[in-house]
Amino acid sequence: MNAKVNPIAEQSKKWLTDSLLQLMEEKPYDAISIKEITDRAQLARRTYYRNFKSKDDIISQYCNSLCSQYVSMIQQGKDYSLSSVAKSFYSLWYEHKNFLALLRKNNILHIVLNKFNEVLPKIYSNIVGDLSEYDSLEIQQYALLFSAGGFYNILSYSLAHDFDKKPEEIETLVYKVVETFKNLTR
Repeated sequence: MNAKVNPIAEQSKKWLTDSLLQLMEEKPYDAISIKEITDRAQLARRTYYRNFKSKDDIISQYCNSLCSQYVSMIQQGKDYSLSSVAKSFYSLWYEHKNFLALLRKNNILHIVLNKFNEVLPKIYSNIVGDLSEYDSLEIQQYALLFSAGGFYNILSYSLAHDFDKKPEEIETLVYKVVETFKNLTR
């Protein structure tokens, strides 16, 4: 059964998230208090605690929403090749590079990797849904962790280089890397 979405609660979450992100542009993440977030959002502290447990929870939920966008992008394309998935991944984060820059500036970019590691198996099972490529769930899990680390490192590298590559270029590079790996293992 799906829970009803409360539009007022969703608006409060958005205001709290926006407030935290604005504050992160002005000062270090560790120096931001819950009071500052609620004051900026013009909401009561109880509203904050009704929706979030911590500042990390705000970032994590925001990453969840971005991961949902990522899943939608993949499902719309219906091409589940690694290079196409990489293009979708990179395209999403390319659109949200300012958010990533805030995370990097505040030494919390790892939250993206943690969230991606958490949701990638769910994404894989919802989209692909079988083990046809893998001998076991364990091998599937390690393959997904390997992919997540690669995507994260490409993202981190791109962020450090001001996203000098377009999503199509990343798709081509990932394809070439995969083909090179295939040739090395023959």
